[in-house]
Amino acid sequence: MSLGREIDHWGINPGDLVDAALTSIESSVQDLLASDPVYWRTGQKKDLLERLEKLQAQQAALKLRVLASADDIAEETGAQDASG
Repeated sequence: MSLGREIDHWGINPGDLVDAALTSIESSVQDLLASDPVYWRTGQKKDLLERLEKLQAQQAALKLRVLASADDIAEETGAQDASG
């Protein structure tokens, strides 16, 4: 997914920061998926599961924040809402 390349009135592109953060997250998840949890210590598995729960809650909160300000997506695409 590529974000817009518009420069804001401060002369920066906030999309670059968002894109870099998402790329880092995606890369980290791919690294974890490439590792076999069968070989992890019990404490590592427990820690991962606890942290994934927290990450899922944060991801849901971020998604809701973006959806709350995403009317422009529906306007631009002609969809009834941002999810379409």
